[in-house]
Amino acid sequence: MRWTSQLLPLEMLGSHVSGPRSRTTGRVSTLSFRAASALFGHFGIEWDLTSANDEEMDALTHWVSYYRARRELLFTGTLHRRDLGDAALALRGVVDPTRTRALFELSALRRPDVGAVGRVRLPGLEPTRLYRVRAHEPGSVAGLIAPPWMFAETTVLSGASLGEAGLHVPTMFPEQTLLIDVEEVPST
Repeated sequence: MRWTSQLLPLEMLGSHVSGPRSRTTGRVSTLSFRAASALFGHFGIEWDLTSANDEEMDALTHWVSYYRARRELLFTGTLHRRDLGDAALALRGVVDPTRTRALFELSALRRPDVGAVGRVRLPGLEPTRLYRVRAHEPGSVAGLIAPPWMFAETTVLSGASLGEAGLHVPTMFPEQTLLIDVEEVPST
């Protein structure tokens, strides 16, 4: 998806929420990871839902709502990627044309080569504006060692801070994704 998204808009990418076990690799992934992976595309569902239990159906319903609420941003914004210096982690995000809001996805694909990754810079924001940053993950992130900004009721930073200094990266198990919502703080 990373390389295909350089050529095609997100709404044309065939990204689907599959069943728990991959038909091609046999790997078992959580619903949260599968849904977050499909979020930056057309978010199809490729899963025999008759095999899903009530908890999975409730979680999938939540993910569909989450996607629908952000679909316009995803399809009209500018896609940004950031090389984090370690292929174990991936960052991509979409910033809306007015630079008033953004959604970033930080994924742990495998264990990092180094213990602490440090910070992740969020590209594409307006340096002079202030933004409220919230960590969202519509599901559970197991094994997460989270930095303080994730628990703060309100974290407000400038676009320059987010783009140059960034946010401390949480420590996550492989196949975990954290979504970062960024929204401009209205000037008073």
